[in-house]
Amino acid sequence: MKPQSQTVPLLDQFLDQNRVSVTSLRDFKKTARDLIEQCKIKSIIHPLLADHVFREADRFLEIIDMFDAHLTNIKSQPRY
Repeated sequence: MKPQSQTVPLLDQFLDQNRVSVTSLRDFKKTARDLIEQCKIKSIIHPLLADHVFREADRFLEIIDMFDAHLTNIKSQPRY
């Protein structure tokens, strides 16, 4: 495993890339959910499932934010 000094920037980059991708996916799922609820598109899934899928993506963004906050805490701690 790489030393922490190299690992943290890689994890930051990884989280940033994932945040962009998941945000885009979450927005797509929100649009799909809204259109299904309004009966503007035909769907074989129940509106509650569409809502659940949207909330899963939203929760994953929260998890990414928690990891990012933890990494920020690690970066701010002095190294001995």
